[in-house]
Amino acid sequence: MDTILKDFKLTIIGLGYIALPLAVEFGKKRPVVGVNINQKRIAELQAEHAHTLELASDDLPAAKLLNLTTKIRDPHQCNCIIVAVQMPIASDLIQAGVEQAMPSYIKNVYQGVAMTNLITGDVVVKERKRRCNPSPFKSN
Repeated sequence: MDTILKDFKLTIIGLGYIALPLAVEFGKKRPVVGVNINQKRIAELQAEHAHTLELASDDLPAAKLLNLTTKIRDPHQCNCIIVAVQMPIASDLIQAGVEQAMPSYIKNVYQGVAMTNLITGDVVVKERKRRCNPSPFKSN
């Protein structure tokens, strides 16, 4: 199993409060590409500043193998992609109609992933944070 894991070329898309700590921890031990569409966010992280307080002050400098970019698969090829971007929950999509409610950035992420020439054996993981909703079951 370790041999297989060593072969993964990892890209993490999102770099928010879930993906950034994940990318940094991987970047301490192995090459990883961190992708975010916001150039200002990339510049901030390249300057080793994480204003949203997801990390300790020494975490970003320690992630020597983390390559930050605004482009999927730039500059390295990858075969394991973790997508951690905020996604509307299903009930919101159903109420508004999927096409109308789906933000363009979500479509762009998955179009970008689709254009990376995925092949058999590549892995794509969609991180999904669940919103806490009141129980649909009413007590009598």
